[in-house]
Amino acid sequence: MDLAIRGNSAIIIASSSGLGRAAAGKFQSYAEALDSKRNNIPLQKIGSPAELGDLVAFLSSPKSSYINGSSIVIDGGSSSSNL
Repeated sequence: MDLAIRGNSAIIIASSSGLGRAAAGKFQSYAEALDSKRNNIPLQKIGSPAELGDLVAFLSSPKSSYINGSSIVIDGGSSSSNL
């Protein structure tokens, strides 16, 4: 294993939640649209850029040396929920 290639890489695709387009004309305010979105997330909160940054920092550290070939979804449980 001394000759094995080692390295961490992160491929991050940041995209809009579509909240702005979906909410156009549907809500009275951005805050109301966020509340609606929040109610459909199992953790009942909107994720922050810092939460994504924490994951990137972890994956960039030696603490993640045994992780490979993984896709990590950060969505508060939305993708694994039937809400």
